[in-house]
Amino acid sequence: MDTLRKLRVARGLSQAEVAEIIAVRQRTISKWEKLQQLPNIADAVLLARCYNTDLLRIAQALGIDTSDINNNCLDTINDVNKN
Repeated sequence: MDTLRKLRVARGLSQAEVAEIIAVRQRTISKWEKLQQLPNIADAVLLARCYNTDLLRIAQALGIDTSDINNNCLDTINDVNKN
């Protein structure tokens, strides 16, 4: 499973760069990556865009059990992420 850190590093970004892009503190990115804090849904959408992925993958990287999300929910989540 990917972690937020792996997703960030794969995009070649530092925590400071991600923090600047989505307008949070670098410390916040660090807390998210260490699973000490979870982003709100708006920040999760911004992370997904920043990492060029979808909300499902962000949720999984945050350790959220996504096994009960059905395909209709996934389609809606991905549609929201694209806008």
